[in-house]
Amino acid sequence: TEGTPVALLEAAALRTPIIASSVGGMPELITNEKDGLLIPPGDMVALANGILRLVYDKDLAGLLTENAYWKVVKEFTLDAQAYSTIRSYKKAYFYP
Repeated sequence: TEGTPVALLEAAALRTPIIASSVGGMPELITNEKDGLLIPPGDMVALANGILRLVYDKDLAGLLTENAYWKVVKEFTLDAQAYSTIRSYKKAYFYP
C-alpha cells in the first residue's frame, strides 16, 4: 500500500513488464492496459493470467513496457519531481 512504489518505478526504468495489484498508489502510477496490468489484490488466477498474457503476447508486453518507461522518464526524473514540488508549493502559497 505504498504511496509511490519505488519498485514499480525501477521496473519501468529497466523496461520490465509490470503486473501490480490495484492497491495503494499503484493505480496512480500504472494505467491498466496502457503501461502495465492491474489485478485485484489476492486474485491468484488474475495474476497467473496476467503473467501468461505477457509471456505469450510479446507485442502487448513491449507496448506496456515502453509506455511505462517513458512515463518514468517524463514524470519521475529528479527534474520532473523538483518541478512538481515547486509547483505544489507555489499553489499552496498563492492560494491559501
